[in-house]
Amino acid sequence: MVSGGRHRTERTETAISNSRLARSRISGNEGLLWSADLGQAVCRAEPAFWDRSHPIGPPRSPPRRLPSMAQTAGYPMSKLEDAEEIRQLYARYCHAGDSGDCDAFAQCFTEDAVTDANGDVFKGREAIRKTCEAYRPVYATTPMRHVIANILISVEGDEAEATSYYLLLRADNEPGLLRTGTYRDRLRRVDGSWYLSEHVARSDGGRLTAPSTDE
Repeated sequence: MVSGGRHRTERTETAISNSRLARSRISGNEGLLWSADLGQAVCRAEPAFWDRSHPIGPPRSPPRRLPSMAQTAGYPMSKLEDAEEIRQLYARYCHAGDSGDCDAFAQCFTEDAVTDANGDVFKGREAIRKTCEAYRPVYATTPMRHVIANILISVEGDEAEATSYYLLLRADNEPGLLRTGTYRDRLRRVDGSWYLSEHVARSDGGRLTAPSTDE
């Protein structure tokens, strides 16, 4: 009985020693490693001066996940997800418009959306689709690419506002920059998805004339 008690005491002291050692290692320099089992970057408590010949060996505690940007900044994860969905919306807007997929382009807007391109105002999803159709001959002769950058997004419930820069690039055998400008937008969430409800474009260096949408 005494021997068994002594062994239990020794195991307890060893566990306490291991725990203290692990804590001391955690307080040291931590390395950022890719964990194949977690499929993500993790912080492992493994100082550069770790003596792997130590009989106790590395601590058995699981690696700690890196804090997310939302946890670090105190910013709600839901708003980060909304902002990413809005960025995806802008990507669809560019790809659909540049490829001439006017149905997909129109689907980036609410049914009652209003666009204002340097003073040329169009109201409603169908009018916006016709505007896209009017640009098809222009893009057939001079392929172009829209790039939207430096997007600032503010989300409040099912409404959002966004400001951004845009670049219009020529995409034929003489590629180059054609125009720069800004977008100032309002967005609305409808049935769980984000759409542009008000889209205001202003070109740097003066007004551009939009093609006629008259049939």
